[in-house]
Amino acid sequence: MIASRPLRWALAATLLSSAGVALLPDDEVAPPTRASAAPAAGPVPATRQAAAAVDPGPKTWPRVVLRNAPPPLPRLRPEALAAWGDARPPALAPTAAAAASAPPPEPPPPWTLIGLVEEGGSVSALLLEGPNTRLVRAGDALDGRWRVEAIAGRRVTLARSDGSARHVLNFKPT
Repeated sequence: MIASRPLRWALAATLLSSAGVALLPDDEVAPPTRASAAPAAGPVPATRQAAAAVDPGPKTWPRVVLRNAPPPLPRLRPEALAAWGDARPPALAPTAAAAASAPPPEPPPPWTLIGLVEEGGSVSALLLEGPNTRLVRAGDALDGRWRVEAIAGRRVTLARSDGSARHVLNFKPT
């Protein structure tokens, strides 16, 4: 947001004056005054004058009256409240609770297919994991958790050793 220099100065002055008023102690703010119907009878003793100067008495605020306001709600009897029963929200549905307690999904395998090698009618795949490369064939085990299920076309299909998941690695030449 870009504002002109005079606008910035005006905003800064407003902010500083608002902060100054907010930081003033309560005794420096002028209390509301009450208009008295009759003047005080006789002179006021000096001690009462000093006390009035130090403690102006309880602060009163003007009463706000709303026009066309709805009438206040009636107070409910205890037996009427009991009819509502327990006001706590209902428990979560079992499906939401089961989904919340389900383990997070398994991350994809860490390998990237970087090449295919055809040799004597058999196809091998070249996989990259970090700085390490690996040449694998269909049926080979990877780290004890994954198995190379198939090498076909430009893709390698991996399956979890326990059969719980499958993942396809596609060849993406750079």
